[in-house]
Amino acid sequence: MADFNQLGTLKQYLRMKYRADIVGLKRFADEIFCEATDTITLTGQSFEGGSHTGVINCPRGLLLQAIMETIAELDPTVAPPAPNSVVCVFR
Repeated sequence: MADFNQLGTLKQYLRMKYRADIVGLKRFADEIFCEATDTITLTGQSFEGGSHTGVINCPRGLLLQAIMETIAELDPTVAPPAPNSVVCVFR
């Protein structure tokens, strides 16, 4: 398998999917932050006119870093607000 920059690939994906939905990206950050596992598996996406499935596994911290950097890139004038309605359940 060819080497690739996982952080760069994640950020590219997030820019493509959430460019027009900063609120959705912030919601996704909350969901990932509350995830109890160390590894996150992304399995696919749906978009207007189709969908795609595949699998990418990455450390939770790396995905959260990619999300936060993408939020700062797409909306640099607004710091991500502290979550006010997120409930984290750890088992």
